[in-house]
Amino acid sequence: MSISGVSNTYYPMQSAQSTSSGGIKVSEGKRIDDTKELQDLRGLVDLRELPSPMSVADYSEQLQSQGEIKQVAVIKEGNVIVGTISDKGATFFNNSLGSKFNAAGLSVDSNIDAIKSALGGRYDVEVFAHGEGPTYAEVHDSLYSESYNSLVSRQTREYQKEMELSSFGSLLDIEV
Repeated sequence: MSISGVSNTYYPMQSAQSTSSGGIKVSEGKRIDDTKELQDLRGLVDLRELPSPMSVADYSEQLQSQGEIKQVAVIKEGNVIVGTISDKGATFFNNSLGSKFNAAGLSVDSNIDAIKSALGGRYDVEVFAHGEGPTYAEVHDSLYSESYNSLVSRQTREYQKEMELSSFGSLLDIEV
């Protein structure tokens, strides 16, 4: 990172070694002036090529849209929802069931009998016709004390604060 008017000089992290005096001796780093060389050494992405972050309004809209996605299967343990499969192909699990689902090689394209068999008898899989199941927001509301709309509002506020903090660097004309 550099401030306008200062050249880009990078020093890669080097291993630290303990000294007998209890302090830490850091190996001298190699001076790197070339961004490509730094990327090759550290596997970094050129941040100048990343897309701009989405606006706060777009972020909030995306969260709302995710809440409206219909679920085609709801997996319950007793009366508690422990997982869902959406009509968009996404899965949600709130316990270790997700590991079991993945370990069995299951996917959203697996038939429901295969899913029921792999998950074992203690889980009930309720299947819905496309567009007939609950939304993700409805599933969320039944699982958590915070409503999905409150979650969206809270996460949008947090995202806005994050964007305000990250834009502070551009006010100082800081380049990466």
